[in-house]
Amino acid sequence: ALELLHRSVLTHIKQLESSDPALYSALCGIAPGETRQLATSTESLLIHANSIVISDEQLKIITIDDIDTALANHDMDSWARYSSVIMHELMNSLTPIASISRQLLSTTDPELRSVRANIEPVYSCATYLINFVNGLKKLNQLPDPDLSLFGLKPFLNRAATLASHIHRFPLDNINIACDDSLYVNTDESLLGQVMTNLLKNSIEAMDGIEHPEITISGYCDERENIVIEISNNGPEIPESTAPKIFIPFFTTKTAGSGIGLSLSRQLIRRCGGTLKIVNLSPHPVFRITIP
Repeated sequence: ALELLHRSVLTHIKQLESSDPALYSALCGIAPGETRQLATSTESLLIHANSIVISDEQLKIITIDDIDTALANHDMDSWARYSSVIMHELMNSLTPIASISRQLLSTTDPELRSVRANIEPVYSCATYLINFVNGLKKLNQLPDPDLSLFGLKPFLNRAATLASHIHRFPLDNINIACDDSLYVNTDESLLGQVMTNLLKNSIEAMDGIEHPEITISGYCDERENIVIEISNNGPEIPESTAPKIFIPFFTTKTAGSGIGLSLSRQLIRRCGGTLKIVNLSPHPVFRITIP
């Protein structure tokens, strides 16, 4: 709560009356069982109240959350539960199909040779779907983060060099703005996967742009979080598309899987941070925040 309210200490609710009267009024007026939304200059807060009795005295317990983070966590949890059921049902059906078709393909019975041509696509399709489901499990079986302290600017330089090499993108067209003194405490490997995916998306989004450029900014915000922003001079993201880009399997690419951004958000969430899009026009900006 102190973090969301940008305070180092809060000893009494009256201290909010002069600095944030809207929040003070909401906290005083909210009834047990009620939920309210409150927009501040930096985020949208979700405030919920419950009641509890201690030593015959009725007290009110208030929880405060960032709506964007709460919605993202809820979406990911819902997706995990839903996909687990779907994967289980798919594997129950696909495994025997693949097994039986494989046995039929290996048989030497001359009477079955005539149907071999029809069995091969069945086996191929079943095998593909099994591999797809196994890949999908990666979304629900993410590794535990291995936290370490490392310099942010050298990390961003390595990420840019790797993306330039893999996608044959001019390294000089990737601009990095970051202070040498910044360090981040997180899983370098997981963060590296996310950076690789975001830079790949940026490069692909600028296909056909005459002078493509990517800007990576690293800084410390007012709450002492480490923030990484990735932007490019490619086309804007339509408002109708923005709410869907983190949904698994949603993609605007003809050859895309729709897994990349969803997986990236879960990896950052695994590290205790957030990944969101903060600007759509004229050019998209993705922001990683790590506490």
